[in-house]
Amino acid sequence: MNIEELKFQPFDLVKADVNLLENKDEFIGELIYSKKEKGEEEFVKKNKYFTIFNLRIPFFWNAKNVEDAYVDKEKVPTRKLADKFFTNFQKETNKFLKQVQEITATKQSELKANYMAEFENIDNVLSAKLQELKRYTQEESLIEKDIKQAEANLVWLENMTKKINDIIEIKGV
Repeated sequence: MNIEELKFQPFDLVKADVNLLENKDEFIGELIYSKKEKGEEEFVKKNKYFTIFNLRIPFFWNAKNVEDAYVDKEKVPTRKLADKFFTNFQKETNKFLKQVQEITATKQSELKANYMAEFENIDNVLSAKLQELKRYTQEESLIEKDIKQAEANLVWLENMTKKINDIIEIKGV
């Protein structure tokens, strides 16, 4: 694999809603520099003639010449570009994380307030149920006293009925 054929497109790496580079041309434009590089230039020489015995005879082939040519090439230092890109990416990420933390803190305080209100409601309901149970236990003791009183009255009434029946038997004989 030839590494020179690989193309690094840092702007295509991140496909997101985050706009990392508003002015991509300015971003790259700050890093571009020109450098003269040695290249090769081919050109075809026109047919030459040579003379033999005062006769001009042309060469029947086209001679190609290769000469060094210096060309201005615009270059972008990939290391600086990557550093700048990832610096912007890191800034955007930090900004995004800060927003998420703020939203989370807000939602957390709202949830905390809602839960506290619900806990107060539950406490009130439980207190009301506890009072109701206490009232039932107090009423139960009162009812037990009434039942004991009624049983005592029933025993007295049965005794009285027995005495009355005994008196009636004595008179009836």
